Amino acid sequence: MNFIKNTEEKAAVIHLGKVLSSIINNENWAGYSCGIEEVEFENFKIKINEASIKNPWFTKDMIHRCFLNWAD
Repeated sequence: MNFIKNTEEKAAVIHLGKVLSSIINNENWAGYSCGIEEVEFENFKIKINEASIKNPWFTKDMIHRCFLNWAD
């Protein structure tokens, strides 16, 4: 993460990675400590399913693979 100089920005990117990991690992909402509300967390999962239905290029597996890479 050398491209991010600000420690707050680094923390936000790391936090986003944790949230994405939780979503694609089909974990339950971890509470407000995860940084988003439960509704947002669940809607994110729903949108992944909707994307794979509406556009065959966005398979659930490919979306998960993309998010895993972003999370890393």
